[in-house]
Amino acid sequence: MELDKAIVEFGTEGVLRYRQISQSKHDNELPEVFLGSFIAPRLYDRFQYPVQVEKYYSVLAQEAGLDLNGNLLTEVGGLRADIVMFPPKSSAVIVELKIFDEGTQPSSIANDLSKMAKLTKSGKLLGYVGVMICEKATQDLDTRVRILEQTLQVTIHREITQPSADGSWKWCFGCAALQ
Repeated sequence: MELDKAIVEFGTEGVLRYRQISQSKHDNELPEVFLGSFIAPRLYDRFQYPVQVEKYYSVLAQEAGLDLNGNLLTEVGGLRADIVMFPPKSSAVIVELKIFDEGTQPSSIANDLSKMAKLTKSGKLLGYVGVMICEKATQDLDTRVRILEQTLQVTIHREITQPSADGSWKWCFGCAALQ
């Protein structure tokens, strides 16, 4: 399954589509919920696996047979996975979507993903992050990607670099499998 490539492809399309329909001057203003709702049906069309959006982590944990003890329930009880895909005869796949822009620290993305890691460490669930990565005035796109890779300790798959709506900065959509 080439899930990371599909997430990059559909994530890029989602950002560009939101730019078009919102006529926003700033590409990074798109809501993550739009991105999840845009990507999910395309993942279904590509892979023909059931896909859900905004599914509670606690329900995922129960469905995977994880012990939902007091600590785990407290830590993930009200949180939702942006996208969950259910390949047959395989672990469910959680996809968290993030926007790494001027106002976002890489550590805040890592903290968000650490909650997903509480479920994926069992091996009964798999985790991916899809992220719109934006240049900053003081850091070019390649530097931003490297910083995020180092912080998350992953290799980010990415493809086409896109210009912002006003052409003043660049962004790309990337994806990584989480250990």
